[in-house]
Amino acid sequence: ISDRFARFDAGTSPWPEDKVLLYSASRRPMGQTIDLAFFRDVDYRDSLALYRSDVESMVREGFLSASSFGASREHWAFYTTDRSADGAAISADIGNQALIPTFLKDFSIPGVDAFCLLHRESYTDRSLLTENFHALSNNLFSAEAYNHGTAVHECGHAIFHLSDEYGGCACFQTHAASNVFREAADCAEWNRANGFPAESCFELRDLYDRSWFSAEEPAFFATREACRDHNLANGLSPDSCRTFIDIAGEVKHWAFGATCIMHDDGDDLVRPFRRACARVIDGFYETLAADLGTLASLGSTPGSAASAEAGAARYENVFGYEPVLEVAMHRNGADWSVAVEGARYGVPTSATLAGGEVTMRILGVGGVELASYHLAEPGAVHRHGDEDAFRVPEVGTVRISVPASGPRPEFVTCDFDRGRAGRSAGGGEPTYRQGFVFDVAAAAAQALQGL
Repeated sequence: ISDRFARFDAGTSPWPEDKVLLYSASRRPMGQTIDLAFFRDVDYRDSLALYRSDVESMVREGFLSASSFGASREHWAFYTTDRSADGAAISADIGNQALIPTFLKDFSIPGVDAFCLLHRESYTDRSLLTENFHALSNNLFSAEAYNHGTAVHECGHAIFHLSDEYGGCACFQTHAASNVFREAADCAEWNRANGFPAESCFELRDLYDRSWFSAEEPAFFATREACRDHNLANGLSPDSCRTFIDIAGEVKHWAFGATCIMHDDGDDLVRPFRRACARVIDGFYETLAADLGTLASLGSTPGSAASAEAGAARYENVFGYEPVLEVAMHRNGADWSVAVEGARYGVPTSATLAGGEVTMRILGVGGVELASYHLAEPGAVHRHGDEDAFRVPEVGTVRISVPASGPRPEFVTCDFDRGRAGRSAGGGEPTYRQGFVFDVAAAAAQALQGL
């Protein structure tokens, strides 16, 4: 597809099992957009017409209607692929990697930041992230096709690393920019730096009964009068306050219309991202824009022969594919290993902004850093349901697509930050202790010879 400008086309493709572009409001290569691809659950029973209708509804009425998404649609591209999976089986046995389709583990559909598994029948939805050692080559989340709010909420986890904001959650802090913080002082400082009242952070307790602090404006009040006053000050109906009994049995008054979607996904209702979440998302967009500026500064003069040649190359390589190495880091308890699994033309894995407790660095000759990836809570599984649950399996693999068009990778290092581990969602003590260095020079050279 050469013309990617603002269109929705759920038609056919010569390569239906790759990604088929549905909607994009820019002509950027995949490395400079947020790329979301849908695929169907087996519960559609090959009803492709129903699936395509559901996808279009999800894009238009879900993602493009969401605050922070629709108004910034130039940063997004939506795709579909003619693949399927048994989401109910995956949900029931999340540690069984054999249930996860191969295309989610082998980079065969390059450049997708997250896949969304749409389903019709009800089962527990969740987000599984590449960085959490699930053997995935792409992030994955699921949602019922008619629950647009759930899909947008899960995307908040999968793309922007936003924490849930409700009591009893598997809360986590994403360090550099977060909507939830482990320490009240960090929350206050972040609010102050972003022009929000430092004193407005509110406390919530996670599923381990640990204290966390949300940077969002409070939506729960001790009295109905305080709730009404808040609504009036924010242009909301004063009569929309609802009585709410929290997990401690205390009666609160809920400014229902002021609730962030990361506090309550709303099911079919697409709630807005409120101030803290919106600021984290805006920061992500600013990083994309900065990357685009860097690319533009390296480009050719518009209208020149070189510019025309570059434009022709973009049409031939619309997705922006480049040489990449497929690197897998495997964990078995306290034992870690790294393997180069191959090379192909694809899109490098986006370096996560979370600043997780495990940092994987790709080094070239002389120890020059070529790329780095922050991996958070290896093996962590966060399950949404009647009660949130959190598991940290001892065995797992993370797969990274590393840029290889420049200097050749020589080493992969792995470092651990115990302080940051305390700000993750897991309540236990991590089993890892010290960093590692892995020599990948020979394996990388051999893999790249095949390109």
